[in-house]
Amino acid sequence: MSEFPIALNVDIRGFSKWSGDSAESGLFIKKVYIRLIDEFFQEASFYKATGDGLLVIFPIDESNPKAAVRATVKVALDIVRKFPNLTKGDPMVNFPTPTAVGVGLARGPASRLISGRKTLDYSGSTLNLASRLMDLARPKGVVIDGNFGFDLLTPSLKKRFESERVFLNGVAPSRGRDVYFTSEWTEIPDSAMKPIDGTKWGTGLWESTRRDMEETVGSFLIPLDSLPKDPEEIHCFIKHDAPTQDGGRHETRYVSMDLGDFEFEETAQGPMLKIDMDEVHAGLEELRGGPDFPVEIRVEFVAD
Repeated sequence: MSEFPIALNVDIRGFSKWSGDSAESGLFIKKVYIRLIDEFFQEASFYKATGDGLLVIFPIDESNPKAAVRATVKVALDIVRKFPNLTKGDPMVNFPTPTAVGVGLARGPASRLISGRKTLDYSGSTLNLASRLMDLARPKGVVIDGNFGFDLLTPSLKKRFESERVFLNGVAPSRGRDVYFTSEWTEIPDSAMKPIDGTKWGTGLWESTRRDMEETVGSFLIPLDSLPKDPEEIHCFIKHDAPTQDGGRHETRYVSMDLGDFEFEETAQGPMLKIDMDEVHAGLEELRGGPDFPVEIRVEFVAD
């Protein structure tokens, strides 16, 4: 059975190094699971242990996805903030314990295995993505997939995150994927911001302002630095700083949008990508940058 839920993956940082005494670690993880489920996951439809963490599934009301998106991000932030004291005051936990967790959030299609009225398990790429994002949330914090619905968050929640493009093993090893992360807690490693399969990559770039791009009509040719190995696998997208509420430019976040209406051409001046400016204009309107915002149209592909 296919669904479109939110997947949250939470992992205790440093648990493996800390868990020298099996009795202590077993008691602690049991207490943590109970507290997490009772305090944070009451709205969840499914959860299962993943060793030193939990996979949690939250349903989405299709008529109001905003409520679920906001509530789940708030839950994730609260977990990270409250975790150091989660078992404080429990008379059975009279020993030092880990104090940090990482959380990954994604939403999208997932397969639910059911028997009668009972959910046995969930599977699918959305769950795998949440796990990969959780692994990036180090030394602690929250990492959200770029397609999660960041624009649905309140301004106060948005302020907690910065954006980055990362490469994820098994999910986006070569093309990359946009994510949002809690900059006050999380450090995205340099290794996650480079393709991880050793492929030689080619690029193309057009830098201008929104005003100048909107004054360009018809088609526009972007020079490429090499020949694509497969012209059908070219990735082209618009990118600029995220707009603030007062119309300014955000210092640490950006917004982006994929373009699909383009053609590869080999010309006397070298390889080019011809883009349709009508699609660019529509994308700039949706991204809502100011007329003087610096804008990039970036092209990425596997080079021949």
